[in-house]
Amino acid sequence: MDCQPNCYFLARHKDLTHKHTTTPPQITFAPIILLMGTYLFIALGLPIMQASALATYLEYPTEIGGYGFSSLQTASFTMTAWIGMIAAQVDGYPFNDKIPL
Repeated sequence: MDCQPNCYFLARHKDLTHKHTTTPPQITFAPIILLMGTYLFIALGLPIMQASALATYLEYPTEIGGYGFSSLQTASFTMTAWIGMIAAQVDGYPFNDKIPL
């Protein structure tokens, strides 16, 4: 019995369907993806959490144990991290790595 024109297509489609359903979990649970996902969670999640928690502690009134900062003072306080990072870069480029490894 001869195969109809789309028999090959159906067999090939079945193989592709299996491949399309197994590839995303393989990529998702690859070790490098898990490591990079963990790194990105730490690198991007912790500063956001820290800024949120810092605002909570700094903006409470002094009567209940806070520091009584305003929103502008809290923003200025968190801006000091940016100033420190820029200062470290400005200092690091001309004065570090003088000895080649």
